[in-house]
Amino acid sequence: MTTPLDLNDPTFLTNRRASYRTLRRTMPFAETELNGEKTVVLTRFQDLDAILRHRQAVMHPSPGQFPAYIGTGPAARFYRSSLPSLDAPEHTKLRRILSPAFNPQAVARMEAWVAPIIERRLNDVEHKPVLDIVQQLGDTIPVDVACRLLNIPRGEAALLAARVNEIISILSQAQMSVEQVTIADAAAQVYYDYFGDLMDNHRGSPEEDFVGLLIKAQRDGELSRDHVCTVLIDVFLASYHTTMVSFSNAIHALARFPEQRKALSADPSLASRAWDEVLRYDSPVHFRHRYVREPVLLDDYTVEPGVKIMLALASANWDESAFQQPDAFELARKETRHMAFGGGGHFCLGSPLSRLEGKLFLPGFLKRFPHFRVVPEQSRRNENLTFPYFEKLCIEVLASG
Repeated sequence: MTTPLDLNDPTFLTNRRASYRTLRRTMPFAETELNGEKTVVLTRFQDLDAILRHRQAVMHPSPGQFPAYIGTGPAARFYRSSLPSLDAPEHTKLRRILSPAFNPQAVARMEAWVAPIIERRLNDVEHKPVLDIVQQLGDTIPVDVACRLLNIPRGEAALLAARVNEIISILSQAQMSVEQVTIADAAAQVYYDYFGDLMDNHRGSPEEDFVGLLIKAQRDGELSRDHVCTVLIDVFLASYHTTMVSFSNAIHALARFPEQRKALSADPSLASRAWDEVLRYDSPVHFRHRYVREPVLLDDYTVEPGVKIMLALASANWDESAFQQPDAFELARKETRHMAFGGGGHFCLGSPLSRLEGKLFLPGFLKRFPHFRVVPEQSRRNENLTFPYFEKLCIEVLASG
């Protein structure tokens, strides 16, 4: 590339595999400016791995320093105390409090209610000849799971689901206008008001549910009320948005690689492996960021303190040096460690729940729809820099392959 790298260039965003490949091969330490900050973009698996594991990798250039563009309203309030934005010791303490809710025993217990949710929603659409995966499955199963996890009445979920893309934009690395921040502020206020009321009216206990666990932490003086509200927002967004995106990405991948679809249909025990391959092949989150508190040498390039480090998670998952034929969707892939859940101290806390949902969803879907094709003219993508997703993904159900 001869012109300065523009991560928000529509041409760059609409052909990401080629864009990231060019950066990996010719500009693995691409310097640019993003939201007014000097930035280096890392796209190779080995470099992301080194930063994510580095003991001096942090979320802020200095303690308590946040981006100016997020403003000072409710969206900034969410950004500042959201789990992905925290550094130690606050991050360490919060993960310690939350970890029991997502340990193997807790997630195993969740299967008893996650499985019926998935079965019921798949049964609802089983006989439809044309199906919008986003609206009829992505907007139902993940919402049902989030509501059950957080004790939200299902009839109230539409209020929250409708504002997800507005609030999550504050966590994106994309350039934000004043108008977009204002929209994010309004959405964040809706979430804080809702979850504040949910806490006030909660009747469960820590032994019974996730909300009770957080309220106990507040009563014990470990978390403030504001932090509890923010965690509830975090969990709703992750449980709903990330799973919705991954469901759509999974169906799209299976449509593009029918031989892998046949293999999974023939052997449902491959579902767990297939879900991780979905996350590698089409990651729901493309970028995260870090800073370092001391110079870090990567090959012959020095990452300096105070420089924003953009970590291209999806690019790392498509790195030829880490994965054989990375642009193929392959259930038998030997290299299974991917970056979709991040890494290091910020490795996704909810990854076991994601894997449970994927393990249950994929075989159930293919049992009902072994043959289908994507209808491109009825599908549409949003190419947000950090959170690209299908706004609509329509499939036509076929009688046979």
